[in-house]
Amino acid sequence: WPPTIARARALPAPLVDERVDDDWSFVETHRHLILATDCWLQRMVNGEKRPYHPWGLAGGWLEDPASWGLEPAATPSLDEVLAVRREHMDAVRETIATLTPEQLERVCVPPDTPGHPTRPRTVLECLHVILSEEWEHHQYAVRDLATLESRG
Repeated sequence: WPPTIARARALPAPLVDERVDDDWSFVETHRHLILATDCWLQRMVNGEKRPYHPWGLAGGWLEDPASWGLEPAATPSLDEVLAVRREHMDAVRETIATLTPEQLERVCVPPDTPGHPTRPRTVLECLHVILSEEWEHHQYAVRDLATLESRG
């Protein structure tokens, strides 16, 4: 992410909030990754009942984001969102660094509070989802930055 974030910072400020082809903006992408980490690390691996940062952003599948404590209409700046992302990425990094092979096979049962996911998964499965989300959304961000840079 660091070189990609540097590219985004080099754009005129309003462009980091601009959507390309109805996909999430650069800031919205990071808000979604905040939610992904809250779902899969905080809720599942750590068992937190209300793990969601209010700036987390879900897709249209979540009909009542307020029930999770989310504020989809919030307008945090890029720097504000990246500060939360740094904390989340550090938590993922620390978790991975301390896990043993046996701990990766532990089955995580979701709390009985509103949220996602809703069925048990292993720690390894949860971490795979986080890393997959990071990789996939990074690809989208790089693609969209190229479009934004051409507009810049």
